[in-house]
Amino acid sequence: MHDLENVLGDAGFWYASAVAAAGAAIVGMRARRAQHEPGIAFVVAVAALVGLRVSQLLVAALVVGVGMLGFGEWVFRAAPRSVRLGVEVPGAAIVAAALPDGSPFWARAALVGVVLLAALAVPGHDVRSPRLVPVLLAIGAVGVYACVPDTEAPIVLLGATLVASAIVLEPRLRPSLGFPAVVGIVAWVAAFGGLGRPGAIVGGLACLGVLLLPVPRARCGRAGEVAAVVVQLGLVAYEARVAGFEHSAGRALTLALPAFAVAWAVLLVVDRVERR
Repeated sequence: MHDLENVLGDAGFWYASAVAAAGAAIVGMRARRAQHEPGIAFVVAVAALVGLRVSQLLVAALVVGVGMLGFGEWVFRAAPRSVRLGVEVPGAAIVAAALPDGSPFWARAALVGVVLLAALAVPGHDVRSPRLVPVLLAIGAVGVYACVPDTEAPIVLLGATLVASAIVLEPRLRPSLGFPAVVGIVAWVAAFGGLGRPGAIVGGLACLGVLLLPVPRARCGRAGEVAAVVVQLGLVAYEARVAGFEHSAGRALTLALPAFAVAWAVLLVVDRVERR
């Protein structure tokens, strides 16, 4: 009950929710006319940045870094994976630099690594099932909120992602640009909120969950979508409340990685069944 009061009493949450609701409605209307850019990722990014600004947490370097991540994806979306990865490095580094002074170097390096990994993986998930990615992001945002000791920024992220995930009801949604930029915001929020407990930084970053894993090969059917949501729920719950509750970052990482292996194995089994 206390957590609910904190969320509902936060101005940043409401501003992010309002922007996300308006943006999702516009994206839905445009999708019905076969207009898919800018898509729901752009809405989530803008909503989160507005909410952070209202909560007086927004820093210029974060805006620049997120913008560079989005611009790099837009310009080089047809380039080989190695080129796209290299292009996203400067944006990820600037997002990491946006963490407060005194933040440990390993936290900045982990943030960069997670952003680059997700920048390659998330667009693939979006192509496979465009309506699924906003839902997976929303689950991850709940996990970040449940994991980190400082919930100011995660509350804003909740407003942006939970409301935007309503786009799952639009069957004509198609893949769109912008998810690497969103991942940059999610990773920054997780690292910023977890600075009071090193293990929470690891757990918070790991709450991206399935979106950090390679995309299975099968065309995503109903079984694959259900499996992805179920695996995301279990993986995020574990990363947030088990691995992320360790004080030591090393111990948290030791607990976090095997869970990803199990999640990947489950998704591969479902993928193989679907291909048959």
